[in-house]
Amino acid sequence: MAEKPQDARTVFVRNIGFEVDQATLEAVFTDVGPVRQCFLVSNKGQQRHRGIAFVQYAIPEDADRAVEDLNGKQLNGRKLKIEHALKRTPLQERKQKKRAQPDDEQLLQQQQADEHPAATEAAAQHPKKRQKTTTKQQPSAAAKQHTKEKHKW
Repeated sequence: MAEKPQDARTVFVRNIGFEVDQATLEAVFTDVGPVRQCFLVSNKGQQRHRGIAFVQYAIPEDADRAVEDLNGKQLNGRKLKIEHALKRTPLQERKQKKRAQPDDEQLLQQQQADEHPAATEAAAQHPKKRQKTTTKQQPSAAAKQHTKEKHKW
């Protein structure tokens, strides 16, 4: 798989303390150059962020300088790890990839085929033969009556 290209104006920040808010983070990165966008990543429905952020600068040189100057800098007792962000795959490609992913049943069949290739070949040669299911059938009313009569004392 080919490596994704880097986004020249955006940096990815890791190891952010949970007490740091967006305004504090933006103030730190504004010292390097004008910040176009800064956001802390959090899970849906949660207030607390995940300790990572993206900072987008107006010009690529500021992003380069941020990586050089701020990588390893202490913020609230934690060393920030800063690197250039990777470009995100376009939305259309992400949707196509999601549609192309097999469902659970297909994955299970593929795993079984990988584990037991001979059984898969035999099933392909005899498609009408089915494996017995292990579901228990309920006895009919006549069978129940026969059982009662048979076991009378």
